[in-house]
Amino acid sequence: MLRISTILFTTLALALAAGCGGGDDDQPIAIESLFPADNEVGSFVEDTSAGAAGVEVAETSAEIEALIDGDAVPFDDAGFLVFGRQQYTDGGSYQVEVRVYEMPSATVAAQLYTDLVVERDLYSTNTWSDLAIGEASRIANTNGTSFWLNVQKGAYYFEVRINQATIDDTVSQANAEAFGTAIAGKIP
Repeated sequence: MLRISTILFTTLALALAAGCGGGDDDQPIAIESLFPADNEVGSFVEDTSAGAAGVEVAETSAEIEALIDGDAVPFDDAGFLVFGRQQYTDGGSYQVEVRVYEMPSATVAAQLYTDLVVERDLYSTNTWSDLAIGEASRIANTNGTSFWLNVQKGAYYFEVRINQATIDDTVSQANAEAFGTAIAGKIP
C-alpha cells in the first residue's frame, strides 16, 4: 500500500511539475518586450518627438486614462492588466503609434476584439478587411491617409495606426501589417 501511494504521489508531482511552473510559457511577458526595436520594421525608429522616450506603460485606470483619454474606456471596462504605447517614425513620411493591451485572458481579449467593432462608433464606422495575423485581425483605411490595424493574439489585443504625409496605400498597409506581424511574433 505504501509503495502504491509513493508511486501515485511521485507521478502526480511529476505531472504537476511538467504542466505547471518552470517553463518559459509561465513567465510573464514584459509589455515593453512586445514593441519592435529601432529598425526591426523597415527603417522605423522610436519617435521621441511624439512622446516620452521608451514604451509608455499604464497599469491602472488613472494611468491609462492619462495616456489615451476617452479611448481607454472599453479596455478599462474589460479589465486590462497592463497597457503600453510607443510612437515610431521613418524619419519622413510615416508616423506610427502602437498600442498593446494585456487582458485577463485570451477569452476576454477575443471578446473585446469582437465587441469593439460592434459597440464602439470609433471602430464600427470603418470598413474593415480581415487579415491573417494573430488569432484575429482586421485593417481599415480610415481617412485616405492612415491605416488602422487591430489584432488579437492570446490574452493580447493591439493596434497599429500609421499615418503618412502623402497617400500611398500599398506602402502604408504593408507597413501596418509588418508592425502587426512583428508584434504578434513576440507573443507566445
